[in-house]
Amino acid sequence: MSSRRTAYSIILVIWIVAFIPLIGNCAQILSNTALTFKARELGFAALLIGSFTSAFMITRGILAVITGYIGDKIRRRGVFALIGFTLNALVSIGYALSTNWYHIIVLCFINGVASGILWPSIQTIVIEVSPRKWRSSIMSVYFSLGTLGGVVSYSIYALFYARKYFDAFLLSSAILGFLSISVIPLAKHYYAPADNKKKRTGTLSLIEFTIALTAMFSAGFITSTKSLLLLYLREFALLGEKGAANTMFTITLLSFLTSLGIGFLADKIGWTLSSIVGFSIGSILTILMETSKGLLLALALGVLLGAVGAMFPLTRAVVGKAKASRRGLLIGLVNFVGNIGSVLGPLILGFLYDTIGPFSLTQAYLIIALILITLFTIFELSKRKRP
Repeated sequence: MSSRRTAYSIILVIWIVAFIPLIGNCAQILSNTALTFKARELGFAALLIGSFTSAFMITRGILAVITGYIGDKIRRRGVFALIGFTLNALVSIGYALSTNWYHIIVLCFINGVASGILWPSIQTIVIEVSPRKWRSSIMSVYFSLGTLGGVVSYSIYALFYARKYFDAFLLSSAILGFLSISVIPLAKHYYAPADNKKKRTGTLSLIEFTIALTAMFSAGFITSTKSLLLLYLREFALLGEKGAANTMFTITLLSFLTSLGIGFLADKIGWTLSSIVGFSIGSILTILMETSKGLLLALALGVLLGAVGAMFPLTRAVVGKAKASRRGLLIGLVNFVGNIGSVLGPLILGFLYDTIGPFSLTQAYLIIALILITLFTIFELSKRKRP
């Protein structure tokens, strides 16, 4: 009986760590991409199209906190995964049938509700089923596969679904519907672990959690400005549109590898110390290579943005130190703060880009990296002074 239970646990971990983020993010981004282009074809202004993301992010952040709190109380996080995938599948159908802004914006709010219910619950389950000594590595793999799902989604759309919006929405809905069926066993059988003082091997202090929230806000703030980075590569680095796109691909690949490396390192030396290493190397390379073009610039920005991207898995992993009865709420707060950063980043850095100039973008990246290095260093030094 124990061997069957172990086999079931292994399958569960593989499914939620690997396939759910890969396939789920692929379906979500496929739907988002089709919605953006469909809205433009319907004649919507860029501001109205941007409002879709704002509506999604705001409701996602709020529901992440509410769902996390409720999940901690009822301990049935798998039920939220089922509800979230089902709602998202229905929303994709709604996008396919909608032709005016009012209908679409309501669906975006519902999409945000569904994602706020779904993804923080999945992230909390990943933490709960992961061995503590591998938690940062496993969360890094989880987020990296989600990123890979986005890359696959863009490729699928470009190859098969460009201007075929209805078909793209149907495929997205079908994938999400399949995932909702796949998590039925999770909804039926998974219970979040209760607090067990004997099994707790660490504690999460208020200071460490505050630093994690600051890091997550910064990550959301920076990673939401990739469209501005494309403009920077085209206009400031003078790479042209094709060169900017190729360089962005290289940056994305390098940041993917860097983020994974920092995640694995975090399990060896700690999340703040590994982050200091990543941000320091990325910052030094960016300062040295800022006037360079092509591969050298991509190398520098890839490492820096990889360190930023590592904050997504590491801030979730550190919440694993908290009591089981609070993990869902704390992960919800981490998601909420990251969403706030994602909303503010393009607005603030876009304003600076237009008023000061393109160079302000990388300068802002470096300033944020320096702030995080300082915070992490102070925290590390304070830990060593403790008896």
